[in-house]
Amino acid sequence: MERQDNKYKYSQLEVYKESLESIHIKTKTIIVNVLLFLFALLLIFFLTRDSIDPSDLWPSLFMIFVIIVVNLLFMSITDDAYNSLHVAMYVTIIGIHVITISLVFAFQTPSIFTSLFIAYALSAIYQDFKAMMLSNFSLFISGSILILRYPDIFRLSGNTDSQTFYILVFLIVFVLLLSLSSYILIKRKTFFYNQLAQIKESEVRNM
Repeated sequence: MERQDNKYKYSQLEVYKESLESIHIKTKTIIVNVLLFLFALLLIFFLTRDSIDPSDLWPSLFMIFVIIVVNLLFMSITDDAYNSLHVAMYVTIIGIHVITISLVFAFQTPSIFTSLFIAYALSAIYQDFKAMMLSNFSLFISGSILILRYPDIFRLSGNTDSQTFYILVFLIVFVLLLSLSSYILIKRKTFFYNQLAQIKESEVRNM
């Protein structure tokens, strides 16, 4: 990611802003790793249930392990922490949605469909605009695939085609509202970082 050296009068201020964002992303990555670990423990608990086929859960457990290891590896990089942490964040978001899709395909029940929103909640922890847009896009694509591929999961009564259409419309509106709320919240966070950078710039000018 290229630094915008002309954004501030002093180029080191952009580096200062990036360091703040790096600390923020690193903290959020640790939180996401802990939550993924707890989710893995929950899946391991389900492995003990006789009613669940272990082969349905092992792929998700393996992917969780891979995501945690990838995050730890990227977090250990200090030479270019800013870009490394962003790459880890994007890989994590995509991986989380792949895990939830695999769970939905494995169980094919209406209740497991809520795992997509759990994936979105985990992605929202990062509070990054590009990350949230990626998460929103993944949520929409995942939801659309499931609705079109398994319409019987959501069937109540009456015409299935009309129900599928209404669910797709609801999904579109829902994702748009999520995108708008994410944009507003993240703009506030960006304003906070800009204010800190401007304060730092004033300190440099007065030196």
